[in-house]
Amino acid sequence: LKQRIINSRVGRALIAIRDNQLAANGCGVNVQKYKIISFALSAFFTAYAGAMYAHLVTFISPESFQYAQSVLFLTMLVFGGNGNLWGPVWGAVVITLVQEGLQSLQDYQMLIYGLFLLIAVTFLPQGLYGLVRKLISHIGHKKGASQDA
Repeated sequence: LKQRIINSRVGRALIAIRDNQLAANGCGVNVQKYKIISFALSAFFTAYAGAMYAHLVTFISPESFQYAQSVLFLTMLVFGGNGNLWGPVWGAVVITLVQEGLQSLQDYQMLIYGLFLLIAVTFLPQGLYGLVRKLISHIGHKKGASQDA
């Protein structure tokens, strides 16, 4: 399903806009139209997730959504790697394990999240998912080279 969406006309237009908005516009992509579609889809899924969360906890208040929780979600996304399904899942698992392991350092929670974001942006630009893909590719390449010899 993912490949069908990516290879569709809309998918190619969104990828072109992501890579270079000016070039996409120059190639005839209606950038404003696709940005509005993206925003609307994002709002739909965010509203759906909020409705499911409200149903789960049976009570919603502004105090339920704090700044630290938003930073936590962003850290999970960036550290795991975005643009795929498994990156955010791996990021959520790793950050949750770190969070549980460092319960005694709760006062430094935001500092730890900041360090994870800094590490991800500096050393893992495609997150854990990108690192794992590189390692698998590298191992597969070495196996192929050793079998040829």
